[in-house]
Amino acid sequence: MQEVQIILPPGSVIRDRYVVEDLLGKGGFGAVYLVSDQRVKGNLFALKEMVDSNRKERDRFIFEGELLKRLDHRSLPRVYRTFTDDIHNRAYMLGYVCRGAEPGEIAATATRETFFALSSSVHDGTYYGCCYLLA
Repeated sequence: MQEVQIILPPGSVIRDRYVVEDLLGKGGFGAVYLVSDQRVKGNLFALKEMVDSNRKERDRFIFEGELLKRLDHRSLPRVYRTFTDDIHNRAYMLGYVCRGAEPGEIAATATRETFFALSSSVHDGTYYGCCYLLA
């Protein structure tokens, strides 16, 4: 049996649409990537990936993403899409990213235009992330 690759290299294409440009962060259950959209040139997004062989955990992750899509608050990450890759035991959340941000800059005061680079951990249904400010 072949091992699942945890970190996707730059140039990887997800869902025949999103191209991995860079790795923004990684953790025990996946990673967050900077991705470009092949359908709409110039659009960059953050793509949070969860790798877990447990279908229940992937479903929970997708549920969380669907909930975030419906919420509109300046302290929450803006999520546009969620999707799964059941063959490779992966689930994804596609979110907003600001250009000119430096990894590691934590926002003291988050605004709606702040991107939350989604961390790789989900704990008790609570979403954690670190903020990147507009430069």
